[in-house]
Amino acid sequence: MNTVSKTKNSCAFCGANENKYPLIKGNNAFICSECAKTCYQMFEDHHLVDGQQTMFTKQPFNQLEYRGKQDPHAQYKQDKNILVHSPRKIKENLDEYIIGQDEAKIALSVAMYNHYRRIFYNTMSKVKKSEKIEIQKSNVLMIGPSGSGKTLLIKTLAKNFNLPFAIADATTLTESGYVGDDVESVLQRLLDNARGDVKLAQIGIIYIDEIDKIAKRETISASNRVGGEGVQQSLLKMMEGTVVKVPIEGTKNGNSELVEIDTTNILFICGGAFVGLQDGIHKKAVKQSIGFGSNLKNAEEIPEHFQITTEDLIDFGMIPEFLGRLPVIVSLNPLTVDDLIHILTDPKDSIIKQYQALFLMDDITLDFEHSAIEKIAEIAIEKNVGARGLRSILDSILTPITYCIPEDVRDILITRKTVEQSTMPALNCPKIAS
Repeated sequence: MNTVSKTKNSCAFCGANENKYPLIKGNNAFICSECAKTCYQMFEDHHLVDGQQTMFTKQPFNQLEYRGKQDPHAQYKQDKNILVHSPRKIKENLDEYIIGQDEAKIALSVAMYNHYRRIFYNTMSKVKKSEKIEIQKSNVLMIGPSGSGKTLLIKTLAKNFNLPFAIADATTLTESGYVGDDVESVLQRLLDNARGDVKLAQIGIIYIDEIDKIAKRETISASNRVGGEGVQQSLLKMMEGTVVKVPIEGTKNGNSELVEIDTTNILFICGGAFVGLQDGIHKKAVKQSIGFGSNLKNAEEIPEHFQITTEDLIDFGMIPEFLGRLPVIVSLNPLTVDDLIHILTDPKDSIIKQYQALFLMDDITLDFEHSAIEKIAEIAIEKNVGARGLRSILDSILTPITYCIPEDVRDILITRKTVEQSTMPALNCPKIAS
């Protein structure tokens, strides 16, 4: 090849000439070996299979088939050469499975989107290291009553993004060296769910429930130090980003093989009911609002829901350093009877649809009167069990019916009387030919 062609031929992506990297010729264009490697990695991590775009694959590249199909729930980001879900599309997916809590779904969708962008900026951006800025992680704190959908929201997000997901109960966690589950054990669960893939685990999601139960108390005791403030101190280090040695087999003994997990790109989401927090905020607002110069005539005019601040959470017992690692605060509202009715019927995999599918396996059509569904929702409100308790209520109704129904029944109608009085429902049995 002559000298002129050497200066003319260059990579269409990065501009490198063949003196720097070997070039692969295509139709009226060239691609260098380095950009080809980058493309290979992109297809490995962001391929399309059967029209389903998955951001992080668990399978080797050579076991996958690229079909070239466009995911309707994906948005092309040309500047990063990647396919990512937009916040609007993330929420649309959540809407298919979760009723209400729109503000929480929007906040989580944006947080997840920014989490993605941060990962790709740090790992795939062509910006020079010297010119890169540090984009800090935006972990999330979810506040809402039990049964309001906190755990379901996170599980749905993890499923949608095909990311490994681990959940832990903060009440079972202790500082390292104490009896109980130390905070590092959560990482081991995440690694297990990632099938031992360290790289995949390092971009996963960890949800820590009941985080309000480790609030610092006014009276410091040894037990509170172990299970309260001490756990917060241990968690904040991991949430910020550190390298933790995790046993592959889940036990820390001399024979266990340890692997290092960098928590820098793991998204931490904490959730809790924070019972009494709203009361404290309300009292503070009353004190501030009915004083001299206030436009309010009485305390009843103060809204029930206030913007939760970091100061409110510190007053509750969370340490400032811990809250500093949770910049995004998401509030979930208590569910109403109407919300629970929609939860029972509307989602793609609603509880009622699940039971109907089970009965249909026996060629039985299961139907509910609207008044019966309404009564089930009212019972959940009375028992204060939220959406989480709906399955238990339905199961208590349908278990004796499943046990007692005659073999020739083809249709079952659940009425309000069936729910209220635990009676047998209306049954439709086909007439036996004489």
